[in-house]
Amino acid sequence: MRNDSHIIYFVQCAKDYVLLIEQIMKGQDVSLRQISKAVAALYAAAFDLPDPNLPENDVLPVTFESNFDEWKDLFRGIGKWFYANLAEVKFSPEEEEEMYCMPVEDDLADIYGDIKPGLRAWDANIDAYLPEVVFHWKCFFETHWGQHAVNAMRVLHEMERK
Repeated sequence: MRNDSHIIYFVQCAKDYVLLIEQIMKGQDVSLRQISKAVAALYAAAFDLPDPNLPENDVLPVTFESNFDEWKDLFRGIGKWFYANLAEVKFSPEEEEEMYCMPVEDDLADIYGDIKPGLRAWDANIDAYLPEVVFHWKCFFETHWGQHAVNAMRVLHEMERK
């Protein structure tokens, strides 16, 4: 699986996305366009993830998982970045109210939280983990972070075009 071109491309898109989120968390400049492109690329790459053959038992250690405290820190840090960018964009009062109701920081933090554990496992270079990692990426794309990506792209798109 480590040599599958679709998985390799997804991993690169995931690493690009994670890097941008981590730059936001460090207070570095990241543009709306960079985040928009990274979310869109990650979303598109997920469609080509193969169906893995899962082992009988889970082999992925819990140590690779994200925790709620990490997610809360992401949520707060991304929120500061997002609302700083939102303040620079001119919206009508109605549009601005709608933007504040769309928790893009939740969307971006949840995407990160669903893909980062798999990247930790990928970087551990233990191939026995790979079927489970790919399964989680694909399953959570279909059931969770894919919808967050769509929601985030909608809000970011509106901000970009203003």
